[in-house]
Amino acid sequence: MKSQPTRSSARPVVVAGAVVCWGIAILGFVLALGWHAGRPGPAGSPAPGGGAPGGFLVTVYAHPHCPCTRATIEELARIIAAAPREARYEVGFFRPAEEPDRWAYGTTWDNASSIPGVRVWTDPDGRAAAGLGAVVSGHVVVRDANDQVVFSGGITGSRGHSGDNAGAEAVLSRLLRGEGLSAYPAYGCTIRDEEEE
Repeated sequence: MKSQPTRSSARPVVVAGAVVCWGIAILGFVLALGWHAGRPGPAGSPAPGGGAPGGFLVTVYAHPHCPCTRATIEELARIIAAAPREARYEVGFFRPAEEPDRWAYGTTWDNASSIPGVRVWTDPDGRAAAGLGAVVSGHVVVRDANDQVVFSGGITGSRGHSGDNAGAEAVLSRLLRGEGLSAYPAYGCTIRDEEEE
């Protein structure tokens, strides 16, 4: 006569099953996070804008509540440290038109403001960003002294990750030698949510 399995002999099978399910869930989360980090935002379509008499104007368009933007601000600081002094730098932070400027204030604003020589301002409803085709936070537009867009795109290699990447190198090459890539994917949150439009 066969003996019936006891509760204690079934317990290891249940625990092993739970551990396998937990491992699959963790693996799925890690893969999804990697997929999201490596997915650029829409490219946008840059158009000439405000001008940069006497040198380059580097403008970062940002959403103040996007965690990805911190890496862009870090890359901007690195570019400024290595770039010529005659370039001008600014960061335009999105805010809903009906909100006061303080809506955009926070850590990312403070980090951008702390970089010497960077002008920080708010962009009501993201109108300036939209006018230059910037769709995602962290989109950088570089204009030359003739007000021509010579670079449009991102300066991080993926969402929220600073470090060596072709976008930052392209901007630095433009500032130092007047040559380099004219575009690179921008990685970040959308500047304007559909409900904000």
